[in-house]
Amino acid sequence: MKKKIAMAFLLVTLAATPVYAAEVQDFGTAGNVSVQQQPNDNGGSDDWIVVNPGESGRGVKIVDENGKAVVSVDRYGGVYVDGKLYVNGKEYKEDGSMKAAFTPINGFLYAAVLLSLVFSLFALTKKR
Repeated sequence: MKKKIAMAFLLVTLAATPVYAAEVQDFGTAGNVSVQQQPNDNGGSDDWIVVNPGESGRGVKIVDENGKAVVSVDRYGGVYVDGKLYVNGKEYKEDGSMKAAFTPINGFLYAAVLLSLVFSLFALTKKR
């Protein structure tokens, strides 16, 4: 009976933790938005909307009418358009190959780990 009560208490505590954490978390300052004039190529100046995410802000999102992020800029300057990362104007794509995982050095290390596991199994099964 005590185990059931302890388990129920644990489950209630685990279920309530995310709600409590979301309520008490301090997200810091939200930053600010301003309109600044920046010089353009024609010798004049243009008005720009400048968004500073603040000390704890993650970045800036521009969303469409459905709430989907169209353009996101993180606080480190990464630009995401429709969820794709662009670096210096080019889309960043990971190489999908597994070439780096199977080099001769890695093969030797894999073999050494497997050999040590086999020796460990023999040592465990050996009667003393």
